[in-house]
Amino acid sequence: MLIIQPAQKVRRSRRYNPGMTDDHVQVEREGGVARVWLNRPELRNAFNPLVIRDLSSQFTELSADDTVRVVVLGGRGDVFCAGADLGWMKEMSGYSESENLDDARRLAHMLRTLNSCTKPVVCRVQKAAFGGALGLMACCDCVVATDDSRFAFSEVRLGISPATIAPYVVAKTGAGFARDVMLSG
Repeated sequence: MLIIQPAQKVRRSRRYNPGMTDDHVQVEREGGVARVWLNRPELRNAFNPLVIRDLSSQFTELSADDTVRVVVLGGRGDVFCAGADLGWMKEMSGYSESENLDDARRLAHMLRTLNSCTKPVVCRVQKAAFGGALGLMACCDCVVATDDSRFAFSEVRLGISPATIAPYVVAKTGAGFARDVMLSG
């Protein structure tokens, strides 16, 4: 039996309007397999504060669930994940230093939660994984990608350092390779 449940509802940011639905992360359970879906295909599954909070919550719950044996992380629609939502990034440019640090801490918490999941996590990538999506991939135990998938640290072309995801990317790929791709995009 396949059970689909939306992620827990979360309070919206006081300024950023993330879109049409709060159902940005979906979880399907079948037997011992839990599938976690980024569900913003209209925005190439770009993440925002709601997605970050929902992923943190869902991976905490799945990690503690004894009926779950493996977790598959994927993206609805044509692509896995375009990284951070550009609308959110634009909004963040007007945030105070304290607000930016709070956002970075929430992202770091989500990555730590995913990275420390007690269940094996398989990342299912189709077509594209840009920016922060590479951090999600690096936190997973295994990545399976379609032949036409593309990967990039696109934010470096905008002068933005992928600092929050860097520890996970370095741990997964090695310092030399990570340095090269994080400097070149």
